[in-house]
Amino acid sequence: MQRRLLACLFVSGILLAAWRAGAQDCPGAPPTRLAVGIQAQVIPGLTNNLRANPSATDERIGQLPGGVIFVIIAGPVCADNFNWWQVDYGGLNGWTVEGSGSEYYLQPAAALPAEVTATLAETIATLVPETPAGTPGTPGTPGPSNTPRPTARPTIVLTPTAPPLPVENIVNATPQIGGRARIFIRAQEGLTVHTDADVEGEAVGSLPSGTMIDVLSGPLLVNNLNWWQVRDTNGLEGWIPEQIVDQAGFTAHTLIPVCPFTTGRIAFGADNIYTADSDGANLCNLTQDFGEKTYTEVVWSPDGARLAFILKTDFFNTEIEIVDADGSNLWMIMPPDSNYSFLSWSPDGTQLSFLREQENDFFNQIWVVNVEGKNAQPITTDQTRKRTARWSPDGKWIAFSEIIPDFDQVAVISSDGSTLQTILPTLDNPALDLDWSPDGLQMAISMFGEGIYGINAAGDEKRLLMGGDFLAPVNAPAWSPDGRMIAYWETAKTSQKDGGVSIRNLMVMSAEGSGRRLLVPQVAVPLGGVFTLVFPPVWSPDGTNLAYASMTDGVSVVEASSGLVTAIYQGRTSANPVWQPRG
Repeated sequence: MQRRLLACLFVSGILLAAWRAGAQDCPGAPPTRLAVGIQAQVIPGLTNNLRANPSATDERIGQLPGGVIFVIIAGPVCADNFNWWQVDYGGLNGWTVEGSGSEYYLQPAAALPAEVTATLAETIATLVPETPAGTPGTPGTPGPSNTPRPTARPTIVLTPTAPPLPVENIVNATPQIGGRARIFIRAQEGLTVHTDADVEGEAVGSLPSGTMIDVLSGPLLVNNLNWWQVRDTNGLEGWIPEQIVDQAGFTAHTLIPVCPFTTGRIAFGADNIYTADSDGANLCNLTQDFGEKTYTEVVWSPDGARLAFILKTDFFNTEIEIVDADGSNLWMIMPPDSNYSFLSWSPDGTQLSFLREQENDFFNQIWVVNVEGKNAQPITTDQTRKRTARWSPDGKWIAFSEIIPDFDQVAVISSDGSTLQTILPTLDNPALDLDWSPDGLQMAISMFGEGIYGINAAGDEKRLLMGGDFLAPVNAPAWSPDGRMIAYWETAKTSQKDGGVSIRNLMVMSAEGSGRRLLVPQVAVPLGGVFTLVFPPVWSPDGTNLAYASMTDGVSVVEASSGLVTAIYQGRTSANPVWQPRG
C-alpha cells in the first residue's frame, strides 16, 4: 500500500507540475490536464463547440455532446483566455476548449486511482482561485455561461470506490460494415437516401428518425461528409451521410450504431435516456436529444425489452413515451397536455399506470393506459392528491398514498378501479413512498418524521422497522428480490441542504428491521423540499448489487456484501436508475 501511495503521489506530482505550467502559459484558463495523443471526453452534462481554428469567433463546425470520447491530436494553443486542443472526433477534426476559470469542460478519458483523484482534488483546490457564484461566462464559451460555481471548497469524503471505467459511448462510435445502425434527424420530412454518395445525387427515398438500417459499405468522404451505403427493412437501399451540421452548429442528423440488447443493463435519465452495463461499459444514448430536454422517470418493461419514460416538455407539461431497448420504435403514448409522475409498468406488461395532474388542478388522479397508447382512463376520480402509485406483484392492485383534508392515508385500488380498500387511515404524518414485498403480502412504507413501517396487505398488522425523526428521516425503502432485505436512505444528522442536495447514507436492514448496516456513507441526493422523494435505490435481479443516483456524482452501483462502489455515469441525473429485468 505504501509503495502504491508513493507511486500515486509521484503521478500526482507530475500532473500538478504540468497543470502549473499550463496555468502560467494561458492566463484565465484552468491548469491543463490533457496532452497530445491521449483520449479525452466532454464532461457528461455539457456540450462543447468544435471550431475550425482555435478562436472563439472562428467558424463553428460542430459540437461534442457530453460523454463523447475523442483523441487529442494537437495543442494546447492559448487564445481568448482558453486552452484550445485540436481533436479527432470520428473523423471530424476541429478545435475545442478545455475549460474556463476554475471550471473544466474536458477531462482525460482514463480514470485515475481513487487516492490519486482525492490527492489531486485537495491540491488543485489550493492552486485554482475560486470564482464567485453567478459569474457571467465569456461570450463564445462552450457550455452554460451562467452555471453557479461553488464559493467554498467541498468536503472530500473518501469511500471504498472503484474508479469509473472510460466511457465507451456507443452512440458516438463509427458505424460498422455488416452491423446495424439507426437514424436520428431533426427534420420532420426524414433523411433523403441518394443513389450515390453525393447530396446532388438522385433521391430514391426517405428514412424517418428512428429507422433501423443495415450498413452495407462505406465510408466514402465526399465534400467533407462521410457517406454510408445502407438498406432498411423494406429494402430501400442507397447512400446517406453519417452526420450533417446545420448553420446554427447543431447536428441535423446522425447515423449511429444501435444500443446493445443484452441482459442486466441499467437505464437512467439525464439530458437523455441512457443504458449501460452494470460496470459502466457500453454506455448508450437511446433518445439523442442533444441536451435539449429533461427526462424525469424511466421504467423497464417486465420482459426487459422496452423502456417507458416521462419527458418534460415545458415548465408544467410532460409526455410519456416508449422505446425498444436497442433504441428503435420510439413512440408517444400520452401527449404533453398534463403533468405525469410515478410511472409504473403492470406486471403482465400490457399497461402503464401513472399520476396525472392537469394545470391548476390540485387533485391529481391515478390513470392507466395500454402500451399502444389506447384506452387511457382514470381509475380514481375523487378530490384528493396522490403521492405514489405502485402495482402489486400479481398485477391485481395499485397501492398509493394520498392527502385528505386534515390527514393522510394509504390505500389500494383494483387495477380496473372497481374496488378501493384503505390500508392505513387517518395518518398524522405523510406517507412519502412505499414498496411491495416480492410475494405481494407486505409493504414497506416510509412515514415522514416517524420512520419505515412494515404492514401486511390487509392493513391489520403494522410494525416499525426503522425509526426516524424530522431532522434525520429515513425513506425510499426498496425490497430485495428474495424478500429478505430492505435498502433505504437515511438522512445524515449533519446534513446540510445546500445547492438542492441533502447528504444521505445508503442503508440496508433485514425485512424484520434488524441487522441495520451502513452500505454507502454521505451520498448527495436530490432534494426539492421537505416532501420531495429521493431516487430509491434499486436492487439487481440477483440481489447482489444496488444502483443509486446522486445529483452531484451521477449513477453508481454498490456491491451489497462489501460496499464496493463503482461509478457508471458521471454527470447530473434527472431520473431514477432502474435495473433491466431478467425477462
